[in-house]
Amino acid sequence: IISLELATEMVKQGGGHFVGAFVTLVMLKELGPIMAAFAIVFMEGSSMAAEIASMKVTDQVDALKTLNVNPIQYLIAPKVIAGILIVPAAVVVASLTGILGGLFTSTANTELTVMGYLESVRIGLFLKDICASLVKGAVFGGIIAIVSATIGYETKGGALDVGKSTTKAVVWSITIAAIFDYIISALFI
Repeated sequence: IISLELATEMVKQGGGHFVGAFVTLVMLKELGPIMAAFAIVFMEGSSMAAEIASMKVTDQVDALKTLNVNPIQYLIAPKVIAGILIVPAAVVVASLTGILGGLFTSTANTELTVMGYLESVRIGLFLKDICASLVKGAVFGGIIAIVSATIGYETKGGALDVGKSTTKAVVWSITIAAIFDYIISALFI
């Protein structure tokens, strides 16, 4: 969408050779990480919260404690590690998809060439931006896992409370991820 709106206007103004660089910058620094985080929150964060909340209200967590198994180490720590490792991979996929989508949109709707777009991408691609994108992914993954698992773990009551915890986990994960998005962006300027 960005390239659709941007490419047409930039080509008219003589700046078509910057379209790929701009799309790359936007995808790497902002849209790739935040869209990947949103997708993970909606799919996995809610699932995590619901799973642990269900275990909590049906006394399965207490059963783990009775068996002398630390529920934090057994239930939450692996999810946090997985989030830190997997979300950056989702960020890479989201960013590449956006950059390639920009390529197809830009070249289909303007007289930009594939090679011109790719050269612009190469010029606009900086190691600092790639690092910022991956750091955001790792931080977002940790936040999603910690927030979702913690909210699920603190659930009390019954099935209705499981649903409330799931919703709460999604809202808080997105909110905290957005705050950290701003902080990380400010650090990598």
